[in-house]
Amino acid sequence: MRRRGTVWVLILLLLAGLTAASCSKRSRGSQQTAWQRIQQAAQNQDGLETIKACQAYFSGLPAADPNPAETAQAREWYQQAVVRWFLSLPGEPDEEALKHFRQYRALMIESRTGGERP
Repeated sequence: MRRRGTVWVLILLLLAGLTAASCSKRSRGSQQTAWQRIQQAAQNQDGLETIKACQAYFSGLPAADPNPAETAQAREWYQQAVVRWFLSLPGEPDEEALKHFRQYRALMIESRTGGERP
């Protein structure tokens, strides 16, 4: 009877490992997609799209950054895009603009206070 319980525990651990590996693979795929969006938007000098792509990139960034150089470049483009886009807004910023700015500010504060994000 005890052996049967051990087998079930091993099966559950194996399934948990497979699930974690699958999630990690999906996360890497979404990171790569976000990185490609950032590059394209930055090349096109599309400030709002760069901001959205960077927010997607940083929201999916794992605690152990797999590519610090890429993340540093994304952070630089994010900062530049926020400043250029925010300054180019006609008149007072609307709710969408304020939402993007708040997200940017939160990510930057988190990175300066020892968080795992940019």
